[in-house]
Amino acid sequence: MIKVVIIEDETILSDHIASLLDKYCSSVNFVVECTAESVKDAVCWLNEHDSPDLIFMDVNLSDGSCFDILNKVKVTSPIIYTTAFDEHVIEAFRTSAVSYLLKPITEKDFYNAIVKFLEMRRGWE
Repeated sequence: MIKVVIIEDETILSDHIASLLDKYCSSVNFVVECTAESVKDAVCWLNEHDSPDLIFMDVNLSDGSCFDILNKVKVTSPIIYTTAFDEHVIEAFRTSAVSYLLKPITEKDFYNAIVKFLEMRRGWE
């Protein structure tokens, strides 16, 4: 089982990510453990739980930036960033970024990011 956290302030987009996980990863057994909509919620969840296996993280949240989360909590989980802007790509790859998906997230980009994550995960085991 691969534990996933989705940090996204737009419910329609977090639902889209969850549906893409169902569509492309049903045989891999991904489980969404949490959907956080804000920096505050994400920090709280990450402080109270074991690290997930993968995080989908929107760059711009309603109460700040995803980098505010990373400044408050030590995150070692691989991250697939999701955003409408390309201006933070360098900063993202200074963290444990697997991919940087621009919105709207296409199925092809999502699939490629998941394949990359799974290949990296096989190398870690």
